[in-house]
Amino acid sequence: MIASVMSTPILQRRIAELANKRIAVEEKEGLFNKSERAYESKKIARQNAIEESLREVCEKTADGMICKMESNTFIRGAYYMCTELLTRAYHQGMHFAFSYQFIRANDSEESTYPQKKSSASAKSPKKQSAKNSPSSSSLATAPTSTMSLSN
Repeated sequence: MIASVMSTPILQRRIAELANKRIAVEEKEGLFNKSERAYESKKIARQNAIEESLREVCEKTADGMICKMESNTFIRGAYYMCTELLTRAYHQGMHFAFSYQFIRANDSEESTYPQKKSSASAKSPKKQSAKNSPSSSSLATAPTSTMSLSN
């Protein structure tokens, strides 16, 4: 992952740009003597050193930004957060009987399809008669949710 981040052309251009700006600042400060024979080689060597240090900083930053799932700390934290969310939702009365709600949605959809109405605006007469019939006693006794999934 780090290699794919480091190989992006935008990052490579930015590293080169920052190194060139730093070389320009160092030239203005007089750190390079233009009259020396090794002026260009020193300048190129310094630019390479700056680019290498910038690459190291980028690698360290990218490594710190990547989520590592093998970390025990991460796994424990994720487990704790999920447990807390589920426990708090349960204690606030957010119970869902998904099979019951699915059957309710299907009943509502079947009754509104021939009438060409939306399921949100139609009341299902089939659902009302199903609650009163003895064959659907399991649906009538299924727990109802305090929070509806559909609006």
